[in-house]
Amino acid sequence: MSKKQQCTRNFQNETANTDNLRQNASNQLYDFQKVSLSLSGYPEAVSMKLAVILETRRAKANGKFSVKIRFNFDSQAFYVNTGIDVPQENFLLGKIVGLPKATMMNYIISQKLEYTQNVLEDLQMRGYIKTKFKTGTEIKRFIESGADGYDELDKVDRMKLHFKTYTENHLQKYTSKSSSDQYRLMLKKVESYCEIQNLYISDISASWLKDFELFCLKSGMSVNGVGNYMRAIRTIFNDAIDREIISVDKYPFRRFKIKRAKTAHRNITIQDLRYMLHLDYDIFMADLKTKAKKHTSVFPDVKRYVDLFFLSFFFAGMNMKDLLFLKKSDIRNNQISITRFKTGEPVIIRVEPEAWEIIKRYPGKKYLLDYLDEYSTDDYRSMERRMNSNLKLVLSFVTAYWCRHSWASIASGLDVSDPVIDLAQGRVPKGMASVYINRDIKKITEANRKVIDHLFKPEKKKNSIPKTE
Repeated sequence: MSKKQQCTRNFQNETANTDNLRQNASNQLYDFQKVSLSLSGYPEAVSMKLAVILETRRAKANGKFSVKIRFNFDSQAFYVNTGIDVPQENFLLGKIVGLPKATMMNYIISQKLEYTQNVLEDLQMRGYIKTKFKTGTEIKRFIESGADGYDELDKVDRMKLHFKTYTENHLQKYTSKSSSDQYRLMLKKVESYCEIQNLYISDISASWLKDFELFCLKSGMSVNGVGNYMRAIRTIFNDAIDREIISVDKYPFRRFKIKRAKTAHRNITIQDLRYMLHLDYDIFMADLKTKAKKHTSVFPDVKRYVDLFFLSFFFAGMNMKDLLFLKKSDIRNNQISITRFKTGEPVIIRVEPEAWEIIKRYPGKKYLLDYLDEYSTDDYRSMERRMNSNLKLVLSFVTAYWCRHSWASIASGLDVSDPVIDLAQGRVPKGMASVYINRDIKKITEANRKVIDHLFKPEKKKNSIPKTE
């Protein structure tokens, strides 16, 4: 060997030794990181003592051998292809030597080595080792798949954040039927706003929320209606954060505030209530049928739904869902004792004679009243919509919910205290009142009787037909 060749070989040996020292230092650093990861609660780390080796067990047809990158998994060696084959005499200490394109080949190998180490570290930090990738062969194939493997992996991870799918799964597991209806309406609105099949939770930013809010308001929704949709979206986002599917840094509701408008009072005047109570519904129905072009089922029995309205009123403005799902067993010792669907708060109220009269008029099979008997499912929402359409034939601005507001407003005008009103309607009294006031049925009974007596109190002047709004 000439002196020049010897110098070249010595230089190559020194370079290879330097690279080996660098790799050993990297391995030692990883060993330190591995201990830190295990102490931090991360899954068990994969050994990253990587090495560039020449696979000499099997020669190619041309007599060359494959250069591969070796990594360990569960005390077993696995080999990642580099795509480079060289004669055995041209491979020395992890480097290709003595070939015209050795520099380029060594660069390709070093890039492949760095990529392999980065992928292993990334899979480890994501917690995929021994979970998503259970064997060394699976890890090897993923490394060799390159960008295609990551595209598929990211696609699977991204699908976890698919907004519509995530929301549908959430509402099936955690929300009541009424809440589920609200979520479905929200999804329908989002679908009319954008391509919901291409929407992911990570796409929802503060600017997206502002644009969606504006879209809803322009479509005629109320501020509070839009707020209900926004709270549903916020719940989905919070759930995804709690499950560590998305980073808290992505949370858009720090910069976007959900608006709330003050709810308008939906109380009917005592004169309007008395008009509804004393109206001759036989004459009223005959007049409606005369004016109608043909008989219609839109108003099959207006008096039936007015009675339900007043039964709610005689129970201190009981919510329609609570009222329709009353059972005979809920009445004991002439008192109704239930738990509100919405708040979970107890409601205890005496059944007054006026209420008994209506209850006996509409006895139900499954429930106390017969209003849900005609429905195959307990679809109280459909029944409530039918009720509202009938009530509007009497007073155009009235719905079932006005009953609750009206009772509270009249009670307040008769000097019934707010805590007693709250107790009668199944709300938690605010402030210190919740501590000092007892859930005294006597106070609630007195308040309810006072409101009912005021309703039936005769007026000095004959009541005229009120103005409809």
